[in-house]
Amino acid sequence: MSTSQVSIIKRVKTAIESFNKKELLELSLSILALAFMFALKDIVLGSLWFVSVLIYIVTVSISVFTKIITQKVVAQKFDCAVNYSISYNLLLIGLLVALLLNGSLVFAATGTIIITSAYFTRLGYKFVNLTNMERGIIALSGTITNILLALISLLLYPLSPTIFQQLININVLMAVFNMMPFPPFEGSIIFWWNRMIWVMAIIIPLFMVFFAFNLIFALIGAVLIIVISFLLWAYYFIK
Repeated sequence: MSTSQVSIIKRVKTAIESFNKKELLELSLSILALAFMFALKDIVLGSLWFVSVLIYIVTVSISVFTKIITQKVVAQKFDCAVNYSISYNLLLIGLLVALLLNGSLVFAATGTIIITSAYFTRLGYKFVNLTNMERGIIALSGTITNILLALISLLLYPLSPTIFQQLININVLMAVFNMMPFPPFEGSIIFWWNRMIWVMAIIIPLFMVFFAFNLIFALIGAVLIIVISFLLWAYYFIK
């Protein structure tokens, strides 16, 4: 095993061990809420909904934990830490959207990451405080992870259509909604770092949405994202 492989394994181990009780509790709440939102369509139809919920808990857990662990690993590179924080406002919005549309569209963003540096100095770095670029790279790593998980699931789709279709849907929607360019979404971190990278980071998953979902609901989702983005942009940035 090469030195780089050993280093990556150590970083992943450190990232997993860094989860605290509060973070794990909030992640559990987010996962259960997202699993319910995604399974709501099956619950409404009454088709083996209990099994559907259990499968969604597994697939959502894989998607969420892989994303957060990746961001924690990247954060280590910049001598800082990442912690997940639930947003009860986003959780409520997600539940309302899912209930109003009977689970046809899921607002797949229930929290955000908090990036902190606990060091008085960061060895090898010019500034003690994180730069916009460093924060942007950490946030972007989460979206890239979701996109890669969706693409891998697409390749593995023939092996288990139900499970891998779920993984595609979950990761595509997580990537899209987390890219909204205003707080508390991670997209705001990327937006204020580099507008062009943000555009690419949201166009790719939006493009994937049109293939992962029924076209009508994809259009509804796109319109919903635009409207919510405009309203929240006006609230946060127009004085």
